[in-house]
Amino acid sequence: MIIVIQCAATKRPNAGHLVTTIGKPVNFVADPESAPVNPACVYARPDDLSDGGVSWRRALLAYNEAPRENPLGLYPAYLLYQNRVYERLIDKYRAGNVACSTACSTR
Repeated sequence: MIIVIQCAATKRPNAGHLVTTIGKPVNFVADPESAPVNPACVYARPDDLSDGGVSWRRALLAYNEAPRENPLGLYPAYLLYQNRVYERLIDKYRAGNVACSTACSTR
């Protein structure tokens, strides 16, 4: 059995972000054009092209595969959201059986 969870609106405030090549945090949203104007960050969909030339999803996968620490402070998908239902799913079904439906970190 594989359980797919959907992104929740309330992420932990100290969760890290992917960043652009100039260091702006990237916030994933369904419709970047409708996001509030904020020059301090970038709004994108996971499959939008990053400024590094690959999709943000691919950038995240490459980040997770890199043999180093976690300098961006990304959380595992099940810890990213404040709702504890994600942690309870992992406790009951193990991480390999629960997938996040968006570009979540797997660290």
